[in-house]
Formats: sequence, C-alpha cells, structure tokens
Amino acid sequence: MDFYIDLNEDWEHHWQTERKIMIAAVVVLSIVCILNIIVTKNHFNRIVYIALLLCYVVSMAYSYRIRIRTKYYVRSDAQMLEYKLHAMDRLKQQLLWESIEHVKFGATYVGFYKRTGKRKQL
Repeated sequence: MDFYIDLNEDWEHHWQTERKIMIAAVVVLSIVCILNIIVTKNHFNRIVYIALLLCYVVSMAYSYRIRIRTKYYVRSDAQMLEYKLHAMDRLKQQLLWESIEHVKFGATYVGFYKRTGKRKQL
C-alpha cells in the first residue's frame, strides 16, 4: 500500500498567523528598546537594549528559515516507511517493513517493534 502524507499543509496555514504575531512582537520590542535608548542616560543600558533587540530579530529570522526550508512528511511503499517529523532531524528516517515484527497504535503515538527487539516511535 503506497501513501504520502504532506504535513506542511496545515502548518503553512497556521504559520501566517504566527508570523504576524512575531512581526508584532518585533515592532513592540523595537519601540520599547528605542524609547529606553532615548530615555536612558547610561551607555551600558543602551547597549543591552540594542543587543536584546538584535538577538530577538536574529532568532526569529533563524526560526523562520528553518520552518520554511523543512518539509515534513510520512511516505510508505511496499518496502519501507519513510518520514521526517522534526525540523532538527537532518536526515529522513526509514523503516523497512520486513524488519518490523508488529505495530502498536496509541492515542498520541505509533510504535514500531523490530525483530531485533528495538522500538521506533512516531
């Protein structure tokens, strides 16, 4: 039985809302930092506020880049099950059907029990 499930479709819809929230947070943080830089007389405090703003903007840009470039999916054919469910997993995971002894379904997981005694959990 061959199938392919693209897990990016729902995420792309929710990402639009999340992106708007992040942009609003950057704008609010920028306004607060600019006001604090103008009001404060201490040079060190100005540097701290600028550094905080830069760290936040860089982390949001990195998060956006990782989410856009990562494709999440589950694919199966007669020989193997292949999946990628996490952004930090650089390689796709593969399970050969011939190495699976049995499969256990739970409310929040699918467990694959191999003939070697090891277990893979989705």
